[in-house]
Amino acid sequence: MDLAYNPDTGLFADYHLESGKHADVWSINSLWAYWAFGDSIPAGGAGRALENISQLHQRFPGGLPNTLYNTTLSWDYPHIKPPLQHMVIKSADNSEKNLGNGYNSYSEYKGTAAKIAQSTIDTAFCNWYTTGGNIPGVLNSYDYSTSNSSGASLGTFDIDASGNEVTTTDSSSAGGFTWTTGITIWLLDQYKAQNMMPSCPNIKLNLVNKTCKKKGVCNNVRLCRRLKRKGLSHDKRYNKRAVCKR
Repeated sequence: MDLAYNPDTGLFADYHLESGKHADVWSINSLWAYWAFGDSIPAGGAGRALENISQLHQRFPGGLPNTLYNTTLSWDYPHIKPPLQHMVIKSADNSEKNLGNGYNSYSEYKGTAAKIAQSTIDTAFCNWYTTGGNIPGVLNSYDYSTSNSSGASLGTFDIDASGNEVTTTDSSSAGGFTWTTGITIWLLDQYKAQNMMPSCPNIKLNLVNKTCKKKGVCNNVRLCRRLKRKGLSHDKRYNKRAVCKR
């Protein structure tokens, strides 16, 4: 581990014994050590690693690619693997905890784990939604189709040249990957205090318009009461009209 650790970057890389140098080929595997034993790594290195992770997330908001090389292979750019996003999130979280309050120069990067968690949730949700995912009484399917597709839990996602997520509308896409489903459920629970409603680029969610069945009674009673207390007649977050009759 000592040979693989690069104190200049805070990352881990292959070490060439003959040249006495670290390999300059980056991969997401450079972060595995922080996931496995982040509390054993010097805090200064953890700060630099967290800075690297944050900058990569800014460059690739749709998810961190496995490598930066497009070899057309499944485990290279522009493909995103949910298990590796899980590893990055845990690595960032461990680094943040390891820094504590003693490294103010890296304070701007705290919260990186939660940001990547949100983007991972967004990507999984948006691809599930555009492949037929729906929630009866809450969310209509993307194209209001009557197909039997219930949405695909994809095992691999893609990002575009801008680093944003790419969604598919192919309901025949291979789905049902338990690693994606399991990681998404874990993230929804682990970061429930920070989670926001998923955002899908250039895609409008077909939310069910929950109108009142009769005056003063709505099939979404809790939402009605909250809105009425605020003197509102609709939920601006979802841009829905006439949620409750007043």
